Amino acid sequence: MLSRDDEPEPLASLATRLRKRAELEQVLDDDKASLNRATVLHWLTAEALSVDRRQSLDGVGLAELTVDVPTKVSTPPALKRLGLNDDEARDLARLLLDSLRLAAAVIPPEEDMKDPIFSTRNIVTQVHQVGTEYGLLSWSPSRGMNRRLDYLTKVLSALIRSWCLPRGRLLGPGMRMIPKF
Repeated sequence: MLSRDDEPEPLASLATRLRKRAELEQVLDDDKASLNRATVLHWLTAEALSVDRRQSLDGVGLAELTVDVPTKVSTPPALKRLGLNDDEARDLARLLLDSLRLAAAVIPPEEDMKDPIFSTRNIVTQVHQVGTEYGLLSWSPSRGMNRRLDYLTKVLSALIRSWCLPRGRLLGPGMRMIPKF
């Protein structure tokens, strides 16, 4: 059985555990292990690429699908200067990268993207630094805002508000608030 205390694991290895559980609960026929594993991986991929997040296991809070940021990745100095610790910086990176999954910019393992379970997400989206078109997602907007920039703007606004202390106090590293009279 899966529980909230389970360690995160890749979809491919999770598929094996879920297949065994589905066979034990007689959701799947236990005589077809290899076919069942493919079926479960298919279900998991559909969850990861869910069009309507409100109707997915992740969206309703029953599971968390997220990018695994390696622990050896060091926090960029710019984020440290903003006051983020290593965990906060890793969470920020995870959220920004997760926006790519929500935009279907993932390569599903061994899946036929024409399958009806992936309808409206039946293309593989690629990511480029700048430039958007069909099947191409831009990390940085060529104009205006995108989901990542909007989120970063809100994070930075919250950080700046947290620095704002009563008149004349420090705002952040080497910055002072100048009162307007």
